[in-house]
Amino acid sequence: MRSRLKSEYKKLIEDVQDTFRLGNRLHALAFKSFGLVYALTFATIFLIAVLPYAMNKILGNLIDVISGLVEGKGKVDQLNLLFGLFMAVIVLMSLAGIARSMFSEMTRIKLRVIFADMMTRKYSSLNLEHYENPKLNDTIQRARESYYWAPQNFIWDNLGLFADFSSIIVGAVILASFNASLVALILATSIPGFFLNYKNIRESWELERKESKNFRDTWWTRDYLEREKDLQEIWVFKAAKYLSDRAHKIYSSTLEKFISIDIKYSKLQVLSSLISNGGFVLIFWLLIKNVLSADITIGTFTFFLATTRGFSSSLSSVLSSLSDLLGQVNHIRDIFGVIDLKETMLNGKKKLKLNSSLPPKIEFKNVWFKYPRSERYVYKNLNLTINPGDNVALIGKNGAGKTTLVKLLCRFYDVTKGKIVINGIDIKNLDVNSWYDHLALLSQDFVRYHFDAKTNIRLGKLAEKRFEKIKEAAQKSGADEFIEKEFPKKYGQALSKRFSGGTEPSVGQWQKVALARAFFKDAPVLVLDEPTSAIDPKSEYEIFSKIFSLDEKEKKVDKSIIIISHRFSTVRNANRIIVIDKGEIVEEGSHEELMKKNGLYKEAFEIQKRGYV
Repeated sequence: MRSRLKSEYKKLIEDVQDTFRLGNRLHALAFKSFGLVYALTFATIFLIAVLPYAMNKILGNLIDVISGLVEGKGKVDQLNLLFGLFMAVIVLMSLAGIARSMFSEMTRIKLRVIFADMMTRKYSSLNLEHYENPKLNDTIQRARESYYWAPQNFIWDNLGLFADFSSIIVGAVILASFNASLVALILATSIPGFFLNYKNIRESWELERKESKNFRDTWWTRDYLEREKDLQEIWVFKAAKYLSDRAHKIYSSTLEKFISIDIKYSKLQVLSSLISNGGFVLIFWLLIKNVLSADITIGTFTFFLATTRGFSSSLSSVLSSLSDLLGQVNHIRDIFGVIDLKETMLNGKKKLKLNSSLPPKIEFKNVWFKYPRSERYVYKNLNLTINPGDNVALIGKNGAGKTTLVKLLCRFYDVTKGKIVINGIDIKNLDVNSWYDHLALLSQDFVRYHFDAKTNIRLGKLAEKRFEKIKEAAQKSGADEFIEKEFPKKYGQALSKRFSGGTEPSVGQWQKVALARAFFKDAPVLVLDEPTSAIDPKSEYEIFSKIFSLDEKEKKVDKSIIIISHRFSTVRNANRIIVIDKGEIVEEGSHEELMKKNGLYKEAFEIQKRGYV
């Protein structure tokens, strides 16, 4: 029991420290980004917090003056003055309320924009290793689900805390002038509710962390049921009910645990509410007693009673806001935890500069590689040289390590041992963006942007704006034909039916658009991972006739091409074919040379050939 209390106390202290630390960080960010609006928000909140006490004081005096006038003792001038002040405070409170709503909404919107931008930029800068770490992925997912609301709520509760503290200080001074024990009594009767609320939020958060995997499972399962490309298969296999029931079962059983926590603490909150209300009733009785003994007037009684209620309400609000903040701080920890993530791969500083029209020389030297948190090596002592102008095709069974080689070449991962050298420079020492300036990639999971066709292609090289270059790339990939003939708005056609007037290209058409994007960059090194898996044979032949420059007159050495494909019609025209098996290069040569070796290449070629006979 003692160790448990010690642990709870330690958690509370950590949460309080982080609440103030992260709160200060949020305030600093807000003041830096929109200082004037934020300062005005503070000012209006402060006014609204303290003006009620002024109103209560004026109201108490009004009651005394009216009572005096009824008894023939008061002065009409005093009544008029107090009434005027009372109305002025009402108007000021009304105006302050309008201003607070306006400035608060501006604060919310600006924070939402700031964090949306910060998080989007951060997500795009993380390494693949971050996303493939299950524990870290849970944190990333929680941050993704909360960054659009948690910072606004957290800072709003901070502002509420400031308002309530202002109200409490003024109220405490007023009550202490009458009887200091009243302040102590209200404080003592409010504390149980605070601890219960904090415990409720803390326990709910611990459960949320524990159930992160189940929430992620539910969201992914529901995504399948909301994506039209997945639904087609789901309908045919009649899997919709299974997936829906599965998501419901996991989600509802998880939420039941949260409900149990709320029920448990709601019962305890009834007791804490009786304690706090009991304190107010006791103060009420003491004030009545003072009125009856003629120690205070009816107006003063009204003033102190209203002050007690305001002080008690502000104190409850402070404790509630503080416990909410202590709960919300976990979301803010996740968000700033993601923002503060360090790159697992340090970027180099050397720039890759090509001294001629030749592509760079690429060398894999004694490369060993295994994925993070894996003990199995994908590559052991791999050695491979790609000379300027080489057309290289990589083939092998699924899982042989072909795509991994591309990931290493793009420096999505660092090698475990050995090194990759680009034009004599270790890739780790290269500024990765200078390397990407010379590299174009079409991956298996290429991006399908909902933008128009022109923008989809232009994203390959945003600095190039000439439409004729966009069209040239589309012609090379075969995309120009259907863009011009089938799309009503041609290159201005949005490529998604989810937007008005948009269309949904076929899988093969999408692949041609993505291929055009890679061609549009016109980089010295072109990497194509299964570039024509969904394209018909005729189109494939036409595309690779252009890629490999089969016409002798068009042969050039200004581009190195690396292709991964299972189609032998795609790879056979490469001047170097590399066969990878179990992470090792087992065969290498031209199509004709490999066919003479009677090895894995010939065996796979004959198997595929029989499929066409």
